[in-house]
Parts: sequence; structure tokens; C-alpha cells
Amino acid sequence: MNGTPSKPFKASTCIRQGDPLSPFLFILMMEGLGRLLTATRDHNEISGLQLHPDALAHTHQQLVNDTMLMGYASVQESHMLRNRMDLFLEASELEINEEKLQVFFFNSPQVNRRNILRILTFKEGSLPNKYLGVPLLESQAK
Repeated sequence: MNGTPSKPFKASTCIRQGDPLSPFLFILMMEGLGRLLTATRDHNEISGLQLHPDALAHTHQQLVNDTMLMGYASVQESHMLRNRMDLFLEASELEINEEKLQVFFFNSPQVNRRNILRILTFKEGSLPNKYLGVPLLESQAK
């Protein structure tokens, strides 16, 4: 307080959805998730999605209140992503909406798909689909 540390305090009421401070705190917490995923990639614990040989691999995309995780379709990477998600959820005390979770696979063997879905506990998504209301495939825009 006033430039010097104060004694720790405990909040007496919770911040709820609709509170003017809620979006700001959510952004701060999601920044923590982003940094956790980036550090995991930097320590070669996940590979992410490499779009160009000279570019850093993407591990996540965060827009509004959605987070898109990206990675190589392997059991090892799935375990690490699940571990990091669980760590973040425990630290933040946030909950995820299991109904909205989806995994999209591209050129992945069926046995890998089954194992990854079991590890992540997500549903398998299919295209065409929408993200933030925008069609992911041009044919869906009609």
C-alpha cells in the first residue's frame, strides 16, 4: 500500500460473472495459461504446431473467452497438455465447460485419436464447424 508491501488479506466476497472487474481478472489468468504453455514448448515438453520451418511452433490461440490448443497428435503430447491444463485449473480454481471441448484431428491414425480423446476427455470435433461464429470452411458460409 502506498509503495510498501502490506499484510496479506483475504477477500470476503467472490467476484461473479457480470462484475466489471471480472473480464480483467479473466484476462490476467488466461495470460498465465498462455505463459505456461509457451514455457512448456520452450522446454521441449510439447512440440506445438509448426507452420513454417523458421518460425516458432504455436501452442495456443486465445481470443475473447476461448482458448485453442494446438499440437502434434501424440499420446505423449496429450499427456503433457492434460497435465498443464490440470495444473492451471488447480492454481486458478477455474472450471472448464466439458461440453464445449473438442479435438480436431488431421491425418492422424484412428488408434492415436482414441488414445488422445481418452487422455484429454474431449469430444472429437468435425468440420465444417464455426469458431467465434465464423465458419472454418468456406462452404459453410453460404
